[in-house]
Amino acid sequence: MKKRVFFAAAVGAAVILSLLHTNSVGAVAHSQRVIVPAYTHPKPAGEPDPYWSTLNALFKKDQGKTVLMTIVNVNDGPGDKADPNYARQLMDNTNNGIRNIAYIRTGNHTKPLAEVKAEITRWLSFYRNTISGIMLDEVVATQPDQIAYLKDIHDYIRKTYPYFVIIANPGGHISDAAASYADIFVTSSTSAVRYLGADYTPATSAFETSDETIERNFHIIYDATPSQYPAIIKKSRERNAGYVFITNAAMPAPFTTVPKEFDRAIALATAGSPNPKAYVLPGSPETSPKPAPAKPQQDTKPQQHNPQASPVPQNQTAAVASTSSQMPHTQESHNGQHKPNDDLAETGSNAIILAGAIITMIGIGLLLTACNAYRQRSRR
Repeated sequence: MKKRVFFAAAVGAAVILSLLHTNSVGAVAHSQRVIVPAYTHPKPAGEPDPYWSTLNALFKKDQGKTVLMTIVNVNDGPGDKADPNYARQLMDNTNNGIRNIAYIRTGNHTKPLAEVKAEITRWLSFYRNTISGIMLDEVVATQPDQIAYLKDIHDYIRKTYPYFVIIANPGGHISDAAASYADIFVTSSTSAVRYLGADYTPATSAFETSDETIERNFHIIYDATPSQYPAIIKKSRERNAGYVFITNAAMPAPFTTVPKEFDRAIALATAGSPNPKAYVLPGSPETSPKPAPAKPQQDTKPQQHNPQASPVPQNQTAAVASTSSQMPHTQESHNGQHKPNDDLAETGSNAIILAGAIITMIGIGLLLTACNAYRQRSRR
């Protein structure tokens, strides 16, 4: 009888333990980070600049903790000469812990590879060590020749500037064959109505559905109302987006104003625990040192990028600046660092759950034993 009693208690405790563990995991969602497309030119020093002054205040307060990168775009690329206003703004971003990602338009791969590489060189010539990566816009990555084009650029950047972050923007879903040729892919760029709609096309590739690549998916959602922000964040997490940007601004220029209630959108995205499988970006503290940023220079002589001198803030946001093109590459047009303390917290939580299950098991066993003894005395 006692064996049956304790066996029942053990089974009951196991069920309780399973429920406790399931609830503890399901209640925690991995936090996301924010990349800010900023398609607005900074104004000359001394002139009112509401857009960049607002972002500067945000960046200074955040120091790269949740907003990681800005994607900057002088003229669908670096332009023909250094812009002193951009030089000043890029230095401000760097000093505030933000990585600057340089925008290059591929024209759906119609731009010759040599021209793409020349533009990368000009970005570094004009703005030196304030540039920490490249954003390739209008990328197509489904057919073998398209993937070969992307691979060529990726391999060139990785060899020449090994600590650069590479972002590719197809604006929609990609094939697994292309997944190796950028650090981050914009796998959704669309309106809030479409993003939340029942007809949204789900991803099928392992890249977009695996827990291992959460931090390599970036979703951009525009024309959203602040009341839609929670639903968008929920959907973006279900769709494996590790980076998000939400704005109320609509086409044709959704990235020229600071989003309404931007602080709230950031707070919603960054709530939760860091992803324990976070992808470590090139140039992060885990992969390179973090010296003081160098002062940008204005000469136009191409210079080999020194990856060891690149700013390497732990967190980043992406902003994109553009003059000749305000149209983002969208689905309509075609697609945390892990901290040791988080392990300790999770271990402590599991220990508490286990201890509770053991106490429950003992309590159930004692209770059933007492009940059995009482029944036997009653029969006598």
